[in-house]
Amino acid sequence: MPVTLHAVPRALTGLVLVLVGAAVGAKADLTYPVTFDDPGGQFGSFYDGIVSHTRAAGDDWSRHLTGSASLEVLVQFDPAVPTALGGSLASGTVGSAGPIRIVEQGATSELRTGVDPNGTTPDVIFILGSSFLADDLWFDPDPFGRTALVPVGGVDAMSVFLHEFGHVFAFNGARDPTTGELPGSIASTFDVHTSFENGNFFFTGPKAVALYGGPVPLTFGNYKHFGNKPPRAGADLIPDLMNGVSLVRGTRYDISNLDLAVFADVGVPTVTAVPEPSTWALFGLGLAALVVDRLRARRRTGREVTCCGGTARRPRTARR
Repeated sequence: MPVTLHAVPRALTGLVLVLVGAAVGAKADLTYPVTFDDPGGQFGSFYDGIVSHTRAAGDDWSRHLTGSASLEVLVQFDPAVPTALGGSLASGTVGSAGPIRIVEQGATSELRTGVDPNGTTPDVIFILGSSFLADDLWFDPDPFGRTALVPVGGVDAMSVFLHEFGHVFAFNGARDPTTGELPGSIASTFDVHTSFENGNFFFTGPKAVALYGGPVPLTFGNYKHFGNKPPRAGADLIPDLMNGVSLVRGTRYDISNLDLAVFADVGVPTVTAVPEPSTWALFGLGLAALVVDRLRARRRTGREVTCCGGTARRPRTARR
């Protein structure tokens, strides 16, 4: 069955035009206290795995970031969500463009400024589909080391949590996913660098464009992600952690330089500069990735999971 991973819809997101330059320094000092909204403890057997994977995925991202924050994570379970959702539960205003207010993800705002825009309430929300959790996700016995083999039929939970943290910090916005229109007078920093041309979405942040060799294709209908199936542009991006097309079962996904370039473009304080290979080098790498992806697909028929679906809701009273 094809797995699709969505960002939390705009009603739950903290939606950034002033760019913050990449910072250089030690890795971010981030902690991730986890709270569960699970009346009756129905999913209690999964708590330890969810906590360890949340912390491991957050730690993996923090190696590339700088700053300090305690990001309180609220985890919910929803039978109506096919896979998983993730996002920030607050936003921070960073500027304006005419009548448009430009805002950044709340997690990024706290990391960048040291001020929690959400006060004592949760900063981050993850919503896990009940069936996806029980039937598809494989929890690594050591999510920090990631040395065990992912079962052929399992979806790597670390890859899912890494993906959702991508939405928590950067890959989120308020544009209509099919027309590119903004809803009124608010836009995210991701939206600021998103264009809609001839029926296609592209990310146009300068670091990402330099790294990719041109505007980066975003997923039509799910634009807070990279890539598309042909004939739309971006098939070479389907192997990326932040793709919006599919996750391949039995496969690990890792943070890419292109993911980090987007973080830097939208103002997330990053530790190191993103390398900028030549267009031809990128073309070769993209072609190689596409070939590998096609070979994987031939061997793993029926093992893709369509990336990112479902509808988020506001959290009920949290409980541990």
